[in-house]
Amino acid sequence: MNAGSPSDSGVRRRLQEIISEMSAIYSTSTDPKGRVLDPDLNEIMEQSRNEHELRTVWTQWRDAAGPRTREVFQEYIKLSNIGAKDTGFKDKGDV
Repeated sequence: MNAGSPSDSGVRRRLQEIISEMSAIYSTSTDPKGRVLDPDLNEIMEQSRNEHELRTVWTQWRDAAGPRTREVFQEYIKLSNIGAKDTGFKDKGDV
């Protein structure tokens, strides 16, 4: 078992499902121009030095991905904290 990994196999399994679900949401969310995070928006964020462009790209993508991940992310935090406590930490932030 890794540091911060829940000892209960069902909780561990659900945590992995959540991680996969969030990854799918992140990889399929698009900005208003239909660009996905990787490679499109990552490339812009790596290469652009235009603050307005960077802020716009990030905000538009976050506005698309954020609402879709809100509930599942809250469950991720809850289960991650269980795992941290199972391995002797106060919470996930201490891992």
